[in-house]
Amino acid sequence: MALCQCQPIRLVTFDALYTLVVPRIPVHLQYAQVFEPYLGVLDPLDLKKSFRSAFQFTEKDKLVYTKGSHLWWSQVIKRTAIGAGADENAVDASLSQMVPQLLRRFSSKEGYKAFDDALPAGIEDFTLPANSLT
Repeated sequence: MALCQCQPIRLVTFDALYTLVVPRIPVHLQYAQVFEPYLGVLDPLDLKKSFRSAFQFTEKDKLVYTKGSHLWWSQVIKRTAIGAGADENAVDASLSQMVPQLLRRFSSKEGYKAFDDALPAGIEDFTLPANSLT
């Protein structure tokens, strides 16, 4: 029986959203919470519709992250707010505060929670002993 001459696995990725984690509250409600101190109350349903179209437009207009994720998401966030009825001048004046808040929220447990049946794991759980790769 011949040994496999396969390349070792170097990277394993997971599509975590709705597989391992879920938003703590719906995304459009989280946007409404962040926007309110800067832009006033925006209808969450308008935000939901606006986010979808802002995301799709930005995805088509600018290849995802070609100039970095911060700039790309800034465009999505700006288009979402304006599309939901926010004043464009108010959005421009507060974008530098809202974007970091939303990026931080959606890159942490502030914005997401693990499914009840998801098992906690750290990088050490996926690290193989050095001699297992040969």
